[in-house]
Amino acid sequence: MLLPIRTPVRVRIEPPEEHVLKRRWKPLSEWLLPEATLSLEKQFFQALCLLGGVLTLAVVIPANLLQDLNPWVNRLLVPFGFGLLALAWAARRGHYLRRTALIIIIAGLDLIWFPNGGSQGSIGLYFFSAALFLVLFFEGYFRVVALFLLLANIFALHFAEALWPNLLHTFSKTDRLIDLLTGYALSLLICSLMLWVVLSGFNREKQRLAESEGLYRELLNRQGEGFAMLDAQERFLVVNPMAEEIFGVAPGQLVGRSLLDLVPLDQQELLHRETGLRADGSHSTYELRIRRDDGAQRTLLVTGTPRPDHASGLPQTIGIFRDITEWREQEDQLRESEEKFRAYIEQSIDVIFTLDADGNFTFVSPAWERHFGYPVKEVIGHAFAPFVHPDDIQPCFAFLTEVLATGHGGASPPYRVKHADGSWRWFRANGIRLSTAVGAPQFMGVAHDITERRQAEEALKASEARYRALFDLASEGIFTLSTEGVILEVNEAMARMHGYTVEEMKRLPMMEVDTAENSELAPDRMRRLLAGEAFTFEVEHLHKDGHVFPLEVSASLVQTEGRPVILAFHREITERKTAEEAKRLLEQEKQQAQKMDSLGSLAGGVAHDFNNMLSGIMGYADLLLSGEENPKRQKALRAIIAAATRSAELTQKLLAFARRGRNLVEALDLQAMVKECLDLLRPSMNPDLHVVVAMDGCPTVDGDPSQIHQVVVNLCINAMEAMPDGGVLTIAASIQEISESSHPGEPLPSGRYVELSVSDTGVGMSDAVKPRIFEPFFTTKTTAGVAGTGLGLSTAYGIIHAHGGTISVDSTRGKGTTFRVLLPAGSLPPKRKEAPAASATGQGLVLLVEDEPLLREMGKSILESLGYEVISAADGVEAVEAYRLDHHRFCAVLLDLKMPRMAGREAFRELQKINLGVPVLVCTGYGENEEVQELLTLGAAGMLAKPYQISTLAAKLRQVTQDRRPT
Repeated sequence: MLLPIRTPVRVRIEPPEEHVLKRRWKPLSEWLLPEATLSLEKQFFQALCLLGGVLTLAVVIPANLLQDLNPWVNRLLVPFGFGLLALAWAARRGHYLRRTALIIIIAGLDLIWFPNGGSQGSIGLYFFSAALFLVLFFEGYFRVVALFLLLANIFALHFAEALWPNLLHTFSKTDRLIDLLTGYALSLLICSLMLWVVLSGFNREKQRLAESEGLYRELLNRQGEGFAMLDAQERFLVVNPMAEEIFGVAPGQLVGRSLLDLVPLDQQELLHRETGLRADGSHSTYELRIRRDDGAQRTLLVTGTPRPDHASGLPQTIGIFRDITEWREQEDQLRESEEKFRAYIEQSIDVIFTLDADGNFTFVSPAWERHFGYPVKEVIGHAFAPFVHPDDIQPCFAFLTEVLATGHGGASPPYRVKHADGSWRWFRANGIRLSTAVGAPQFMGVAHDITERRQAEEALKASEARYRALFDLASEGIFTLSTEGVILEVNEAMARMHGYTVEEMKRLPMMEVDTAENSELAPDRMRRLLAGEAFTFEVEHLHKDGHVFPLEVSASLVQTEGRPVILAFHREITERKTAEEAKRLLEQEKQQAQKMDSLGSLAGGVAHDFNNMLSGIMGYADLLLSGEENPKRQKALRAIIAAATRSAELTQKLLAFARRGRNLVEALDLQAMVKECLDLLRPSMNPDLHVVVAMDGCPTVDGDPSQIHQVVVNLCINAMEAMPDGGVLTIAASIQEISESSHPGEPLPSGRYVELSVSDTGVGMSDAVKPRIFEPFFTTKTTAGVAGTGLGLSTAYGIIHAHGGTISVDSTRGKGTTFRVLLPAGSLPPKRKEAPAASATGQGLVLLVEDEPLLREMGKSILESLGYEVISAADGVEAVEAYRLDHHRFCAVLLDLKMPRMAGREAFRELQKINLGVPVLVCTGYGENEEVQELLTLGAAGMLAKPYQISTLAAKLRQVTQDRRPT
């Protein structure tokens, strides 16, 4: 059974000569299939209708005339033939009446059945043509039903023939033979012609398909984009030359390779995701970076289209690759350029704006709001005229029109713009014509504020009338110069400033008062002045007596009697320069103070570590001494304790420098302390050294007596060593009222201070030594070839700053040195004498918290030797847990501050949560610093400074436990 013909036909375009030749020798199939642009089914329908009509009229009817047939045969065949020709004519015009043709064919055969002899004649053979027509041009249920009806129609004709045999036209043998031969011949001819036409159509279609495939392949190979077909594993199956060029592969070497081999690792996840989309039947376009075999990386724009492989059933991908590397680079460069341009516009001080031809704002930079106070969004799309002063609108419009018309940029005339607060600001804009991609060109301008300059110019113009009267009365020096540098006019202040009279000054050339190194008439300044710019600068002039002094000059070019003249105002700025130099020195002192603070932190850390080590040495030596009976060993142990004590004194100096270790604060009588220090030092003084003390009426200060004593001794020793051959040592005290603004040195709170000065008439210090004298370990003195420790002044520095004061030095080489100490005046009452120490022994359970194993074991041994029970902990966490388990039994807690996991401060707070009255004795190698003061304020019972002796520990514990009992 034949199927309906629905294959599309491609058209081949021939050259003119070949086309003419084919038209001259057109084959019969093309005569029968005249419309090559139609589908094969429609072509065949036209040909069949035309062939049926022609054969009926030209062959069948003339053949019937040779036979003795019923006249109704030809009478029926004539309209049948013309009907088929009419259907062919209608099909040529696009009307394919297939069902009408089927009805005509079947109706014609039915009507001719009896006149043409019925089953005895050839009419039954033509029903095969009707069945063939039905199969070729119909399909589905209609074809099945129509074939069934056609078969029923044939059976009905045979049945009617059996019922009414008298209706049949009878044939003679000769006529029947001729009729059958004609029927067979025509049927075979029609079937052969139909088969030949169908096969010719298929061959032509096949040839056109091959030509179309060649054309498409040529187009594919010549297109400017890479084309490839890939399987489910991203292997190349088909590629065009452009794809091989894009991937940098030699011709013929890309097929079979996987796209994954050409993709960096960071792009393979993207590729797998896109492959999954193809498997789901999705189409997409994405960017992909590849790495070619030559190492070059390229960026491709990939369009992937799914295509099922009917042979394997696996999905395939049709990929279109476009190399966009250069485009991407240009896009990145353009984006970078746009970002730079945007940053310039947003940060520009000047206002950048664009206007259309009607004077409406199309863009303004953020500087607009900074200059005028209007939000940018209220400006865009509005005319610039309402913002401009009415008197300046016409010149602005004229400038805008000229720039847009001629395309020549330039500077606009000055104009005034209204601020949001109602004031007017003077501006000048530089503008150009800006071409746009669409629409009319625009004006782009950069406007800068010239209000100050205009105000200066207007003020200068307004003062011309008063200039002469004010010229000689002005306190500033004023003179006018010609553009050649000749002094024209000089006022009294200018002449007096230089030590000349006015007449003498006028006769002097400018070079007599102007220094060559920083001349007022330098070429660059003259160019600016001649260009009409008014500006201020600094110069140095020569006085009549030869000294050089600084001046601040404000100069501008003015017109006097029709000629340009330089008008210059001079202000002597010696005091300002002096103040600037003082500020610079103050900054240096501030930097020195910061440096000393940093060194103090370092010194404090070193002192803490030393104190921990000395605690072990002193503690164990003291512990051994308490149980030693051998006098020699007792002597050795006392020597160890003495050495450790001297070392501890050194760490105390470091702690003092680090602003730590204020263990005792009381009211101090400085005059008595100075007398004590001098009595101590007098045996070592040079007989030629004269000491002067001027401290009558000196008030007390609040401080640690040992530390302040140490400062006074250090300062006196330094003064004595600076005068090896004798001299004058002066110690004086006075009251100073300090305000934050009046003190030139380090900042101090306002209040009443005591100034203690220690002066000598010794060798003094060099400028290189003075900035470093307070650095720890810095020293310039040697004794018997051995350098000093360099800790005396650094310790004094730390002590004084820890007491809220300052220390400074004034020294001149060969003229002596003065140290000045400022301390807050005291507010504490005189110290009461302490009660005698209680018994050194004790009893009870003590919690010892110490992270250093050596000190923990030593402390446990000492406490046990004093009669206490001991539970030790290595850090705050262990201490809190031990105290929580049995806190009612503890009579005291020895708590270290610096520990891992949980430090002393946090541990103290946790202990207070368990027992608010926990008896804590804070142990630290830092002395009484801010952290210790905080714990004492929060309720700590006392502080024990490391290193300590057994007697000190026993006294402190006794003091803590005598009023506290476990609860």
